[in-house]
Amino acid sequence: MRLIPRPELPFRADDPSYMDDWSIADRVETVAQVAAWYDNGRDFYARRILSQVIDEQHAHFEEGDTFNIDGVDGNTYQYNVNPTARPTIDYKSWYELLSDANNAIRPTEWRPFHAYCSVRLANYIEEEDESFEEDPHWLGEMSDASDELYSPTEATLAKQFYRLADLRARLREKRAWPGWNSIIAVLSSLRMPRQIDKVFGIGCGSLEAYEDDTELYNRCTMRHVFVYCLAKSLNRTRVGHPGVARYFQDPTYTDLDEEAIRRLHAHILVDPVAYLEMDEASVVFSSDATCCVKSIIVENARPAILILDRPRNDGSASELTDPFTSRVEWILDTEYQSLRIPQFHDDYWVPMAMYIRNEFIPPAFVSPYEQAQVV
Repeated sequence: MRLIPRPELPFRADDPSYMDDWSIADRVETVAQVAAWYDNGRDFYARRILSQVIDEQHAHFEEGDTFNIDGVDGNTYQYNVNPTARPTIDYKSWYELLSDANNAIRPTEWRPFHAYCSVRLANYIEEEDESFEEDPHWLGEMSDASDELYSPTEATLAKQFYRLADLRARLREKRAWPGWNSIIAVLSSLRMPRQIDKVFGIGCGSLEAYEDDTELYNRCTMRHVFVYCLAKSLNRTRVGHPGVARYFQDPTYTDLDEEAIRRLHAHILVDPVAYLEMDEASVVFSSDATCCVKSIIVENARPAILILDRPRNDGSASELTDPFTSRVEWILDTEYQSLRIPQFHDDYWVPMAMYIRNEFIPPAFVSPYEQAQVV
């Protein structure tokens, strides 16, 4: 089973004029307005908007109900809710807002106020895969598993055990990851005002959704295991709290994904809670994100360490959905020091960097990895 997003378009229940036709001049004016707001420092993913979304998520929705989210312009917009689906947040990057406006043709698909809605709603629909065939090998192995399994049917149990076994296999492989010791050496050398007590994995992907694509599935498992190993290693350093908590947030997680991830003694957060929980005692990991993770973070938090993709300029989808905007670049350039980290496996990882807040780096610091490169 996988969750398929069905993005909803915003509308104004209190202003029927939103249905008026628009002209090319309206589109040009809208683009100029959005660009000016961004250049003047207006937040597009403000904490108050994310908090409003969390409040709305606690409501019980029925047929005909709407979900309210404020726009960048200060107005409140409505979104239709499908009671049979999972209402989830849908972010639009600044690049996407401008691209949608510049390429708009049909009034039914885009209206000027759409450019003011950077935080939106998507109804996630469950799509069932072909029935899973029970594998006697896995069913037999379950009796030897050290962890109790909670899924209701044997077939589901087999799928759950399979994913858990894959995650554990990646954990064993971690010992052979090149550069891992250098990463831990960097973390151990930092001077932190507080011990790191939280590690977040944002947008690591659904194990269940990718199980038919070997490359994506392996990439997904590696991301989750990286976060687990990072938290585990921090527990053993002076900069990490003895009980570093692990958090994952991804709107595409299925019930089976959540069960497997909880076996890593991790917590699942509902989007956008993670962005409001990050602070200077946090480490955040995100790779090849499908939403504007970097932009949301820099507007709401200053984590101690960010582990993110490096700018690639390779035409990948994340360049539009999670871009290095001028605001993101300025924050990373002025408040953080960037350290390249080694690739773990070319098929599973894109070029990545560790961004560490300037005040946490000791004088005359040289990354063990960069030092090895010089030698």
